[in-house]
Amino acid sequence: MLFFAAKLELLDKRINRRLNQNNVGIIRYKADNQVKKESFCGKNKEYKEISIYNKDFNRGTGLIVDESRENNNKNIFKMDSKKIINIKTIRNTLSSKVDLSANKYFPPIGNQLKQGSCVAWSMAYYITTYNYAKERNIDLTGVQFDSGKNIFSANNNYIISPAFIYNLGNNGLDSGMVADDAFELMSEFGSCSWEKQPYKENDYYTLGSEEAWRDALKQKAFSYRYMGYIDVKDDTDIEAMKKLLSDGYMLLYGINSYQFLDLNSEDILTSIYFDNIHINHMNTIVGYNDEIIGKIK
Repeated sequence: MLFFAAKLELLDKRINRRLNQNNVGIIRYKADNQVKKESFCGKNKEYKEISIYNKDFNRGTGLIVDESRENNNKNIFKMDSKKIINIKTIRNTLSSKVDLSANKYFPPIGNQLKQGSCVAWSMAYYITTYNYAKERNIDLTGVQFDSGKNIFSANNNYIISPAFIYNLGNNGLDSGMVADDAFELMSEFGSCSWEKQPYKENDYYTLGSEEAWRDALKQKAFSYRYMGYIDVKDDTDIEAMKKLLSDGYMLLYGINSYQFLDLNSEDILTSIYFDNIHINHMNTIVGYNDEIIGKIK
C-alpha cells in the first residue's frame, strides 16, 4: 500500500501539472446563464454559467463548453468532411439506415440520474465499452442493468465505468466536465471497468482503488489519442457523419438539454429549433435513418 500511495502522490503531481498547464480550475455553473468572472488558476477569465441539472426532467447534464481551450489543444482537430466521404472502406455505399445500438457490442442504455457526468457516460461508458467489446468480440446482447443493485446481469468486468473519469476530472465537485478534460484523462490513464469502480449517483469524488487504476490501463488502448470534430454546416458534413456511423464509429454531440421539450411526436428535433449556443449536455450518436421524414412542430 505504501508503494501505491507513492504512485498516487506522483500521479497527483502529474494531474495537477497537466491541469495547471491547461488553466483548469474549479468553476461553479449555475442556472442563470450569466457571464461571470472568476479566478481560474491565478487568471481571470469569462465563463457563461450553465446549469448541470435539468429541473424539467429531474436529471443531470454536465457538459461544460470552453472553446478557448479546445481550440488550443493540438490533439483536437477539425475533420475534412469531403476527405471522410472519399475514404474507401468495405462499405462504399451508404445504407439508408444504421443503428449501432442494435450491435451485440453495445452496452445497455444507462442512466446518469442527477449527477452531472454526461461527458463520462458518452465517452467512457458508451463509446469505450463498445470499442472494447468489439475488439475482444464480447457479446453484450441480453446484458441488463439492475438499478437497485447498481450492477449488470453479466459482464461487469467488460462494462466501462463513467465514475473513474468523472471523479478524476471534476475537481471534487459535481459541477460537470469539459470534454477536453475527459479526452486527455482517458488518453493518459484509460478508464476502468464497472466492476472495479461502480457508478454511484451521489459519489462524484472517490478516486479509484489501486485495482481500478491497474484495470484502467487495460482500456487505455481503446480510448483516445486524437479527437476530431465536424463543424456541421451543410449536407456534405451530414454525409460525412453518416459515413463514419456506417463504418462503425459512434459520434459525440452537445445539446441544450431543455430542447428535449421541443421533440416532435416522432421524437425528432429539427434543425430549425436546434440551439447551438446554450449547450449543456453531451449525447452519443449511434446511427441515422433516412427512411424517417421529420415533421416541423
